[in-house]
Amino acid sequence: MKQYSSADLEELLRRADARLSEPEVVVLVGGAVVGLVHGSSHATKDLDYVDGSSAALLALAEVGAEMGIPIQNVAGIYCAPHDWEDRRTEFKLAGLSWLRVFVPEKHDFAMMKLARGTDHDIDAIVDIHSKAPFAFNVLCARFRDTQVLGDGLDFKYAFAATVERLFGIEAALAAVGEAEQ
Repeated sequence: MKQYSSADLEELLRRADARLSEPEVVVLVGGAVVGLVHGSSHATKDLDYVDGSSAALLALAEVGAEMGIPIQNVAGIYCAPHDWEDRRTEFKLAGLSWLRVFVPEKHDFAMMKLARGTDHDIDAIVDIHSKAPFAFNVLCARFRDTQVLGDGLDFKYAFAATVERLFGIEAALAAVGEAEQ
């Protein structure tokens, strides 16, 4: 499957913006956020969103079809910390006049990626941390505030493995022990 860079996604957003005539909103999640917001070379296979105005979503769908970039609504199939919507931030991209793009706060975003827990997702979190470190205590708090489907063991293991890569084994043991209290 083809991978899209942040430059591809920036072009998609600018072209969608050009089709709008008034302020419109979209809330992005997924791999696109890694490259767009966090300055990573991380590529993605699509543009995932959880919410947006009808006009914004139509413009994105049209441009996505023209560029061959799948635009996917993942509302209802993602896991996130409680009240993440209250902490989301606006992603400012030069050249956007009408399209307002919102993304999860980075600690919330890390939990969304860890809920999937693939190696690719964990690598993305490590890459984000290398550019702008996560706060250990905030990461732990968001872990406790995230509900996942099933027994949560995969999420717990992904969290522990990621904390170990970011902060070391002692921090991982402390984080997992604290989360069990």
